Amino acid sequence: MNDLERKCHNFILQCYFGDMENPIDAAIDRAYVDMASHTLKGFAEHQYQEKWELRFEASSKIKKALDLLDAESDYTSWHCELCGKLQKVYTEKRLSYGQAQKWINMTTKYLQVFAVIFKSIDDDEGLSKIPEFFWNAANIKKLHIPLDRYIMEAYNIGSFGPWSKLNDKQYAECCARTGGKTLEDELADWGEIAKKHRADNHKSYAYFVENKKK
Repeated sequence: MNDLERKCHNFILQCYFGDMENPIDAAIDRAYVDMASHTLKGFAEHQYQEKWELRFEASSKIKKALDLLDAESDYTSWHCELCGKLQKVYTEKRLSYGQAQKWINMTTKYLQVFAVIFKSIDDDEGLSKIPEFFWNAANIKKLHIPLDRYIMEAYNIGSFGPWSKLNDKQYAECCARTGGKTLEDELADWGEIAKKHRADNHKSYAYFVENKKK
């Protein structure tokens, strides 16, 4: 890959993730936005300082847990323990297990994607900043699929209520109902699933354009 191609790859990453100097921070921060938008409640407008303190503390716990993750780890146990730690930071009333899984699962999904991209563009420096667990693409089979409404509907997981209110037992049951799907499958499926929902949203531009074609 030549220098221009590498710059173009980096530009696309920065457009979505912002500063990529620290890929772990970039993944955790973007995953937080994915999780918290429209679901993280309980903070008044003047409580932003507390909100950021809790986010910072929880982000630190994710980073520490990632440092301990290796190929020999029992991934499901690691995941369960980390979800519990995040809930303790916020207290269970403010962060559900469903929200914790989304934050963790999007973080690990992004890190796996970063690793694949950095390898493809021979970015050894970028790759070196990512936990070694993600260097082996085969470990994608261990990672959990981030559960949200679109995925739960598309994979016919069943009615458990909003993903953001799942408890630990409900989450485990949802995982068991994914039909053997892996995160690699979800990477391929998610784009089509999201596209369909945009097209079905009567208020979306995608819906408007689709109807213009008819």
